[in-house]
Amino acid sequence: MTATLSMVPLAKIKPSNGDKERVSARARNLDLGGALAKWQPKLDADAVKLLGSSILHQYGKAAAWAYRLCVEQPETANKQGKVTVRYPRGAEAERKLHAEATDALKRARTPEDALAVVLRLLVAQRLVDPAGLTTVDRQGVYEPQELSASPTLDKLAHRVAPASVNKHRAAQDAERQQREPARRDERAANLQRQRDKLAAGESVRCECCLSPIESAGDATEKDGALIHSGDCRAAVGQRHRRRGARRMSHRPTDLVTSIARETQMH
Repeated sequence: MTATLSMVPLAKIKPSNGDKERVSARARNLDLGGALAKWQPKLDADAVKLLGSSILHQYGKAAAWAYRLCVEQPETANKQGKVTVRYPRGAEAERKLHAEATDALKRARTPEDALAVVLRLLVAQRLVDPAGLTTVDRQGVYEPQELSASPTLDKLAHRVAPASVNKHRAAQDAERQQREPARRDERAANLQRQRDKLAAGESVRCECCLSPIESAGDATEKDGALIHSGDCRAAVGQRHRRRGARRMSHRPTDLVTSIARETQMH
């Protein structure tokens, strides 16, 4: 006994509601892509506020703290005449400064005003001199890696900085350039000594885990020193990433959805 299969023409198969919705959504996405390609946004206060709110959310707390230390350092003197700089510190003080910067961004009426709120904080963080701060205050003003590597921010800071700051920064750069060849030669000499020891059959100490490296095949070079080529290499990479994360501003827990809601671009 043979079974016969009824063949339904493909043209008569109706697409499901899900297929129709998917096709319709795909068409809308293509329409949106075409509209965005033709759109030329205008530089207005709303656009700058929207971008500025993202920057403040990511980097604003530490940058606002750096700006605070630049614009105001209230001093008090004790009976012995010792002058001390006193102001509120800690997480609550940082949150308050960040909230003040966010409120100032909301109140900005022109693109220039909105830019000033954000860029003043970033430039202050770039230019603040940690040598003039207490150990406690220094911890919160360092730039995150992605900002410290920005040449655009460096140019902007150079234009804004007063003569005394630019002169000091130029002296620091010159000093670093003078030290760099000696540091580079010292690293190269140390690395060569380690390689010579391995070639002579001696072990060298791994700069990561401090355990011995027995052969050249087990070693790899990192930052001018030899480390194990396996787990230690991965561990060093993780430490570099964590160090960059530690230098990041403490991320605020409060989202800036209120600004985004108020600054919809039309």
